[in-house]
Amino acid sequence: MNWRKTGNPARDRRIPLPNRITAAKQSIRRQTRIVIMVHAVNPPTDPNRRPRSGRRDAGASPIFTPEQANRTLPLVRRIVQDVMQLRHEIAALNQQLAGLNERDAKGLGRHRDFVDEVDDVRDSLQQDRDRLSGHMDELAKLGVVLHDDAEGYVDFRAVHDRRIIHLCWHIDEPEIRYWHEANEVAAKRRCIEGRRFAQQRN
Repeated sequence: MNWRKTGNPARDRRIPLPNRITAAKQSIRRQTRIVIMVHAVNPPTDPNRRPRSGRRDAGASPIFTPEQANRTLPLVRRIVQDVMQLRHEIAALNQQLAGLNERDAKGLGRHRDFVDEVDDVRDSLQQDRDRLSGHMDELAKLGVVLHDDAEGYVDFRAVHDRRIIHLCWHIDEPEIRYWHEANEVAAKRRCIEGRRFAQQRN
């Protein structure tokens, strides 16, 4: 009978060629048992599963209670004010740049002063965009969603009745008073009074 090496010098044993199929089947069974054991210990996550508590998944935004969200408001308010101001400045600069481009299209922008003005507006516009991006990054690090930067509405993720909802705050309000469903606009928000919100567990 012919023999073959297993390729494992540590064990250095031989298996009859007719038994190769049997050996392969045994290897598959062992691998299958390992996969089953791994899935039993770490079952696949269902993306549609509703949260049972305020437990935070790795990489997910933090979960807030109204009290926790209120503690961030002094900083959040300053950032949102800067964002709203920058939005107005960027809109004004875009309008100014559009007017300059229109003058250039009509052949009225060949003077050196005009070219310098266009460059200045473009530089200012880029600086404001960079600053705006930095402020948005700050809010993201806090786990805050700027729901409406034109009106100043901000959302904080929370858990109510075993589901993710959003606590909603407006820049003119002293504290968190309202909430809405995660897929709703700020106009749909309602009062948090009498409602309970789960705390996040790491």
